[in-house]
Amino acid sequence: MPPGFPRLFLMIYSPLQTANFSLAALLILLLPGLAWLVWSRTRRGFLVLLADAVGISVSLTALIALAGFYLDSRFTRPLLTRTSPLRSTR
Repeated sequence: MPPGFPRLFLMIYSPLQTANFSLAALLILLLPGLAWLVWSRTRRGFLVLLADAVGISVSLTALIALAGFYLDSRFTRPLLTRTSPLRSTR
């Protein structure tokens, strides 16, 4: 290991925080693809459905990033976390 590298780099967060981050990452990875597959009413085995969901989610993310690149759009934090015009800021 390089000098100054934390020995237990993965243990920075508590186990509960690590579980929360892992669950959020899993949902972000699976939900777009699962929504697509449910909408298309595909009937397949569980593992095939899971693999298709991950593949579709990664593909959609890549296509959105490619469209943003070609349209010279910047996906900045203020743009992504902007409050809805319907929500009051009082």
